[in-house]
Amino acid sequence: MVLIYSLDLTLFYRDDGFLVGDADSLRGCWTDLTELGREIGYYPQAAKTKVYPVSRIIDQAGLFSDLSYCQALEAMVLGAPIG
Repeated sequence: MVLIYSLDLTLFYRDDGFLVGDADSLRGCWTDLTELGREIGYYPQAAKTKVYPVSRIIDQAGLFSDLSYCQALEAMVLGAPIG
């Protein structure tokens, strides 16, 4: 199964990930990660996931009602592959 999303940026290192894109693509990707991630050993946790709306207002009760919203980007990249 190949899933394709129109994301602007996708970064993963071990179990930490950053996804950047439009709200609909992000919602689809998040839904698939939570439903299919276990098949590849990835266990996303809504309690540790944050949404940073940067380009427009997102209906917080709609697409991402199960995730936390932040007004300012406060993210730390814990590591990255080199090579």
